[in-house]
Amino acid sequence: MAVFLLLVTTALFSQTGQTEVAWKYWKTKKDVQLFKRSFPNSGIIEVKAVTVIDAAPEVIEAVIRDIPAYPEFMYECIEGREIKKFDDENIIILNVTKLPWPLEPRDVVVTTKVKKDFVNGRFEVALVGLKSPESEQYVSPVKGHVRMHELTGTFQCELLERNKCRMTYIVHADPSGLPAIVVNLFVDDNPYGTLQGLKKMVIRDKYKELGKKSKYLESIEKYFASKKQS
Repeated sequence: MAVFLLLVTTALFSQTGQTEVAWKYWKTKKDVQLFKRSFPNSGIIEVKAVTVIDAAPEVIEAVIRDIPAYPEFMYECIEGREIKKFDDENIIILNVTKLPWPLEPRDVVVTTKVKKDFVNGRFEVALVGLKSPESEQYVSPVKGHVRMHELTGTFQCELLERNKCRMTYIVHADPSGLPAIVVNLFVDDNPYGTLQGLKKMVIRDKYKELGKKSKYLESIEKYFASKKQS
């Protein structure tokens, strides 16, 4: 299940309400480092994927904000839809993920919250799946889909250079109805595939142009200006 959605300092950006367990290095796939750890009250492991993307932060932000485009870069996503927008930093979305036949697609209603810390050169998008019955109050059950409720994740962006960022995607998702031992065999596919997809999106002119209109552009420029002076 891929989600909106969508920066490596966990001391500053830790998962709310989660007891911290140390990350263990797992493996490297191409240029993506993968880490794993146990997740409270779940047999499904939590995964962290980290890579460097050659793109400006405002361009990365523009991709993550393009919810209808999620199927173009989020792993196995077949629909991304905005359900309710409270403001630019607080949005509820629906995300639908394809599973291998004969399994039914999984959908999840997710709250997304943007946290900015441009003084220190980073921002994040935190996401949490809504529980029942709140989930169904926003989106009624869809025939042919299985509703997920257990999902937490974070997109983190750390500004390295003007056109280079370290991206981290942390995710724990229970696709409902599948044994944990089976889910854990493929649990790294989502974060790895999503970051690889993100790399392909940031080279598009559409997002470069949208980035030029980012309301965070001034704050980003100030950060790099102060970095040069230090």
